[in-house]
Amino acid sequence: MNKFRRYSINISRHYGDRNPKLKGQAVSDSDLARTVKELEEKVTGMTGVSGLKFPIVPSEAVPFEGVWRHIRDIGVIIYIDVPISEKGTMDNFLSEYKEILAERFGQIEMYIVSWEIEVI
Repeated sequence: MNKFRRYSINISRHYGDRNPKLKGQAVSDSDLARTVKELEEKVTGMTGVSGLKFPIVPSEAVPFEGVWRHIRDIGVIIYIDVPISEKGTMDNFLSEYKEILAERFGQIEMYIVSWEIEVI
């Protein structure tokens, strides 16, 4: 069995409060595709987008719906799996990258979580 660290980056399908001009508008496919491409270039592990095929992330796809801080939202989850040995490097990268994503998607905060997985 191999152990990995799985990260999930939750991206709203609508621009947020950080960019009042775009707030509430659907996130562009090019912003999502750019994010996926940047992650593919950086990550040495496996990557995936919830239920979607790379490199295109069509705007009509609705991978998840949920409520966060009392706000109903529709979004995309990007999954990244890296070997446990790369956890420190990935934590550092994502700590900085989440600010780029927050700016790109007009969000006050980006929600990125991680947990250990075991591949059988």
